[in-house]
Amino acid sequence: MNASIKNLNPELQNTLGEIFTEARKEDPDLSDQMLLSIIVTQWLERYRIPAVQTPLKKDDALLKNDLRRAIAISGKNQTEIANEIGLDRTYLNQLINGKYEPSMKLGLLLCRALGYPSARIEEIFFLSSSIE
Repeated sequence: MNASIKNLNPELQNTLGEIFTEARKEDPDLSDQMLLSIIVTQWLERYRIPAVQTPLKKDDALLKNDLRRAIAISGKNQTEIANEIGLDRTYLNQLINGKYEPSMKLGLLLCRALGYPSARIEEIFFLSSSIE
């Protein structure tokens, strides 16, 4: 980690060194360059200008989801997620299959239960055109 951060102030060097040490416990193959790349990429993501999207009218927009993948990544099962946020498991299954659209509140609760920050809600729920 030393070569990558030698021009930073000592306090920041220590902090990054501690983060790197902890991260290596989870991924022994992690290089200092990979870690710095991940940190910078995630930080810059907040400032990314979204791609230009074609406006959709309410009646032409479908709310789709990637709940199945998000649940698999979370390591939890549908029952655990449903219990955690106070839903019936069958209703969660219907959300996953697109039979119902969740409220904003429920969408944010699902993000939280799945370990996603609310700012990343569009990784789970996204709009699609019904006229494509």
